[in-house]
Amino acid sequence: MRAIFRIRLVAVLWKETLDGSPWVWAIASSTFPTQQNASNIRRSAELPLTIHYSGRPFLWENQDEILANIQFLQLTKPTLHRWKVAWFDSLEQNDLFQCLDQPAILLQELHIHSLTFISPDTEHYLFGGQLPNTKHLDLDGMVLPAHAVPVYGLRFLHLGHGFGQSIPVERLLEVVGGSPGLEHLGLTKLDLQMPSTLVTKSTIILNRLQSFRLRDLRGEEADYLIRHIQGPHCIQFDLCVAISRYGFDASSILDTALHAFEPVLRQIHRTTDESSLDIEGGGIAWSVGKSALAGTTRRQFIRLA
Repeated sequence: MRAIFRIRLVAVLWKETLDGSPWVWAIASSTFPTQQNASNIRRSAELPLTIHYSGRPFLWENQDEILANIQFLQLTKPTLHRWKVAWFDSLEQNDLFQCLDQPAILLQELHIHSLTFISPDTEHYLFGGQLPNTKHLDLDGMVLPAHAVPVYGLRFLHLGHGFGQSIPVERLLEVVGGSPGLEHLGLTKLDLQMPSTLVTKSTIILNRLQSFRLRDLRGEEADYLIRHIQGPHCIQFDLCVAISRYGFDASSILDTALHAFEPVLRQIHRTTDESSLDIEGGGIAWSVGKSALAGTTRRQFIRLA
């Protein structure tokens, strides 16, 4: 925003152009002064908004900062029907979401990064339990919304850091299966609740999946997911699982579960000019050379830690 205000000072014409362009002002952030946010909301007319809220935990002892954050939520709540992108960073208090209990019908992109686990009850009043148009869901420290909250048609899904709270793997597969257009799927440091009996289920085929990342999961969790999710056109595959601490047989993944991704790995290996598979301490690193990616070296990891 500072750059925009400096540009406004260059000439009267530039100032008039910016002031007459509502899309320039379609953003509000808890890091901006209250008057600036109020001005942005007014100048943006009725255009969709990008909302950014930062809990700034190191300042929670400062009463002025707490009041400023509360004022920000009070100021932006009446615009919920205009929210298109929402970022919530460094959260520590569940009650912040009690101010956001109405549906955000236009919301397409939602990021929630919490420093502590967010209570499962939160999902029932967060945006009224309705996310009808959300395509990009990035949750860190918060479980998936319950079955009563429909989540489908996603293009991006990332779940991370469950803080010891388990997520039923069947609920996860339900969301993935309801999003055939999914392009990115990332799961990091989760505790998945496995079914009591591993019954045979149909495989979910995601033809648009480009990136599949499983990081810091238990071996049996990764094995189950890889067996039930396929991305025939995937170009990024990142697997990091813990096996030694849990006594999991790695051959189950290497010899069986990864078989579904063999055509993907083989095709990328063939179409790149420089591709190598290196066995390093603690894992396997797959490197794609510079000529294949316009001057950059890209490394894909299949790591068994």
